[in-house]
Amino acid sequence: MDDIPFDWDDYTFRKRACQNPVCREKFYYEEILPNLLVVSDSYLCGGTKSRILKKILLQNFPHAREYVYVTSPWGGFQCALALIVKELSQELDPTKIATIITTRIGGRPSAHTLTAKELGAQVLFVPEDVDEYQYAQEYVRQRPDAILLPSGLNIPEGRREICKLGEHVKRNLGQFDAVFSVAGSGALTRGLQMSGLGKEYWAISVTYRIPDVGQAHLIIHPQSFDERVRPDERPPFPSSSHYDAKGFIYAYDYARRHPNKRVLFWNVM
Repeated sequence: MDDIPFDWDDYTFRKRACQNPVCREKFYYEEILPNLLVVSDSYLCGGTKSRILKKILLQNFPHAREYVYVTSPWGGFQCALALIVKELSQELDPTKIATIITTRIGGRPSAHTLTAKELGAQVLFVPEDVDEYQYAQEYVRQRPDAILLPSGLNIPEGRREICKLGEHVKRNLGQFDAVFSVAGSGALTRGLQMSGLGKEYWAISVTYRIPDVGQAHLIIHPQSFDERVRPDERPPFPSSSHYDAKGFIYAYDYARRHPNKRVLFWNVM
């Protein structure tokens, strides 16, 4: 039972992305409407955060051997962390390991959690009635070589690296009238705001919390994080069904209402 993920279609695409890696230095786009473009980081095994994570781990936590991360089952950062730590263990230190602390869904792992495990991460499942952060803090306290990473890499260094991604897109495609993205920690939209990629920003919260989204217009998605995107709102490109896929409809509707405005949707995974 543990080997069957809760969201099988997300898992099969994520597995293909990891088995057929593409260059993390390149950007991949989907044109959905003449005025709506998608940054499609779903084709990266670890999504957007895998573009910036290695540099931050090496610069900010150079002496850590174990990178501990608390996540919802649906969080995509666990895939990025597992991938990058696997690369660091191969390139620098074979003792380096990623440890994911999360919960099962109906007794099964999510697609992202199973992907992280297959990439070499140690996965610690805690009961739903256990405070995951308290568990993680105690876990790290007992291990001097372990570091507990912040949610979504929402630290100044993380946002600055995201800013550089936005600046790259802006140099190549110009400034957009509106930039949409889904917000978990809020790091992505805040980093993109620093880049000047858009004239205005919209951030769609699909998790259980209200993130700090800077100057973006905040939209609270009506579905719970546990629910998959509605079939009639599923985007026409690969997208995490509990996360990015729920935000696309807002960018699509906006672009249709404003055909003279250039709209960008940043799809993390």
